[in-house]
Amino acid sequence: MILPTDKYSWKAAWSEFTDPINLVLIIFNVLVFILVLIFWFWFIGTQQLFGVIDSKLKGVSNIINENENIETAVDLFIAETLSNKEEIDNTKNEILERNAHNVTKFHEYLLPLIIVLSLGLIASLGFAVKRKSVFTRVHAWILLFIILAFLTEVFFYLIVVDNFHYVANSTIVVYLLGLHDPEWI
Repeated sequence: MILPTDKYSWKAAWSEFTDPINLVLIIFNVLVFILVLIFWFWFIGTQQLFGVIDSKLKGVSNIINENENIETAVDLFIAETLSNKEEIDNTKNEILERNAHNVTKFHEYLLPLIIVLSLGLIASLGFAVKRKSVFTRVHAWILLFIILAFLTEVFFYLIVVDNFHYVANSTIVVYLLGLHDPEWI
């Protein structure tokens, strides 16, 4: 952290911070960060949960299929659950209420913030044009690094998370206890 000295004063620091081009970069960074997080959790994070549950249930499905008594009991449970229309309707209503609650919270907290930041970005761009501020090579590098920082999130998801095989809890416990066979893992 650079502290103000005689050579570098608070006034100079404030002047750099409030420079329209620097404000554009700061507001752009915050705005993109918020939008990336919203889209990440809304469209990717929530969908990833279903993939994890599905992958965990495949092992259970194999056990169920190998034992006729368990398979019969599970089929009976599923049939009883599906025949209980009241429980199904209650579950659907809970999901709809939860989704409505999430959308309300988005409109209540995040949408105003996005609007304010967007207006701040537009105003900063307007001040930069009015003051004839110069967009230098340093600003271009900063903007490039901001964009690359957020692209790493996309690359991380596509390369790692989307292709990641979740390990079952029992595998982790066996490995931690040292009971594993190195050829098996």
